[in-house]
Amino acid sequence: MGSTPVYWKSTRQTSVQTSTFGSEFTALKKAVEVAVTIRYYLISMGVKVEEATKIFVDNKSVFLNATNPASSLNKKPIALAYHYVREHQAGGVIKTYHIKSGDNYSDCLTKALNSSLHRGLVYEFMTN
Repeated sequence: MGSTPVYWKSTRQTSVQTSTFGSEFTALKKAVEVAVTIRYYLISMGVKVEEATKIFVDNKSVFLNATNPASSLNKKPIALAYHYVREHQAGGVIKTYHIKSGDNYSDCLTKALNSSLHRGLVYEFMTN
């Protein structure tokens, strides 16, 4: 958006999650994998990568579980994704931020929004 590069990907899911939390955490793990790969490519080309990669999450529970060191995971099926994300968060490779629906440009493409919010996001998306 604007002068900032954005990596956008849309694919068919290879697995089925029974909860929103599980699917959102799996998506966060994939985003971390992409961030680590892009950081590696940049470092290989001689670009200094000093700051953590910012990843925006729209699910509050996923954000809290990824950022709060005291949180514990009681869901075994997504334990690998949980530990992978937490390891990179603690190592300073990524930094997750919570983003509200009113500020999330991708929500106009993926969620049922009221007409004024949808129109506002589409307008912002198209003009930036």
